[in-house]
Amino acid sequence: MTQHGFTRDRRFAWSAREAATCHLVLEDDAGTRAFYPFALRLELTYAVADNTLTVTYSITNPGKYAACIRRGASGVPVATGGGDRAGLTPPGVCAT
Repeated sequence: MTQHGFTRDRRFAWSAREAATCHLVLEDDAGTRAFYPFALRLELTYAVADNTLTVTYSITNPGKYAACIRRGASGVPVATGGGDRAGLTPPGVCAT
């Protein structure tokens, strides 16, 4: 795995593009599974308004096994069953 994780080296799909916003999606595949053996769906939204860039993200675990993924310095537990949104927790705390 390269420095700063594996998602930065993956190609995201465009989900939506507008003049001041874009929405990108990354879903697990053979490439992500080489580094992270769990199902995942990472969604990023970039929006520009009033000279401000806002970045929001959502991590969903569509798989049947509990998994843990870290975003930056924050541990993010990811529930199973698909559709569950992850919340920020203290570093090092993960779902079991």
